[in-house]
Amino acid sequence: MATFESSLLETLRGKIGNFIIYKVKQQYRIRTAPTEYRDANTPEQQANRNRLTACVRFYQRLRETPLRDAWRTAADKAAASSGYSLYLKTNMGVFLPDGTISDFSRLTLCPASGLKTADNMIATRNTDGTVTLTWENHAGKQSPRNTDRLAVAYLNENRSFTIRFVNPLPVCRDDERATFTTENTPGIATHLYCYFISRKGDAYTPDTYIKLND
Repeated sequence: MATFESSLLETLRGKIGNFIIYKVKQQYRIRTAPTEYRDANTPEQQANRNRLTACVRFYQRLRETPLRDAWRTAADKAAASSGYSLYLKTNMGVFLPDGTISDFSRLTLCPASGLKTADNMIATRNTDGTVTLTWENHAGKQSPRNTDRLAVAYLNENRSFTIRFVNPLPVCRDDERATFTTENTPGIATHLYCYFISRKGDAYTPDTYIKLND
């Protein structure tokens, strides 16, 4: 693959001879076109297409939530072409050909973008149905990280493509404890994805996954 920054390529796109010209951000790239035809309907290729379809369908739900900003921020800091491409690269392998999520613990809802996660995060379901989340903060007394805001997204296993959020919590990293409620069905597992956002909203921790067996 060759890269160029010439104005001569600004009007060129697509295939020319055995070369394909395309643009990523402000950079023009050229690569050779495939020289061999491969059957696109092998069982493996069909399975991969089905995985991609499921992954894209989940992203369509995700982009309607505040998590879209988290992926954009992470993409900017990782020099990825977009939050969408970073999401696909991160989560493609999590989805099965039948359109379901293979392992909720491998799914990333909030990617890392400059902040470290809290230590020893634990969630328990209380007898009144509420959830108590605890963690350890080792940022230091004068650290600006103490004011990072807690956010919690969750999936119920019977509706795994519906991303829900705990109501905005007035809880910071330094509090080391939060209690909240989730919408859940008795006997159905709830999958929590807990993360912190900087006070300015320009950096996120990677999410911490916790499974609640209800």
